[in-house]
Amino acid sequence: MSALLADLYQLTMFQAYLDEGMEQQAVFELFVRKLPAQRNFLVAAGLEQALEFLETLSFSEADIDWLAAQGGFSRRLLEHLRGFRFAGDCVQLADEPATGEPLLQPVMRAGRRLGAAPTLAQARAHCGAQLARLPDALRALEAAPAAYPVTISDALRALAREVDAATP
Repeated sequence: MSALLADLYQLTMFQAYLDEGMEQQAVFELFVRKLPAQRNFLVAAGLEQALEFLETLSFSEADIDWLAAQGGFSRRLLEHLRGFRFAGDCVQLADEPATGEPLLQPVMRAGRRLGAAPTLAQARAHCGAQLARLPDALRALEAAPAAYPVTISDALRALAREVDAATP
């Protein structure tokens, strides 16, 4: 899916942020302030597809060429978009629908392996693929300039509040 599905306004704002030296982590949320009158529920559809879009979001050379041809975007922005990748994780309860791959996976239960052990080649390939998904700054040997973004699911926050309230 093309990153050019983003609104031109968002790319223009990206340009403005770079021009102002605002390169720190940005946080965006999707929420509803208030349900319309006579409405007791809200249906959110397409969240899985939206998350998949974010996880694979990148600008191809054709995308960069098209933006350059439109004018109004600096070379600095176009170079920045070349290496742009969404980064972030969500911590959630085990029984919530997963938005990605679990960090920890069970390999044994009741003293028995749950499946065949991966070969060395499979383990190397998996490790390489996971490293390639990290932003460049996190793959460097130096300290990352900004913290890696992690969110906590609403259900996990609610459970924490419930446990805190029940604990004297």
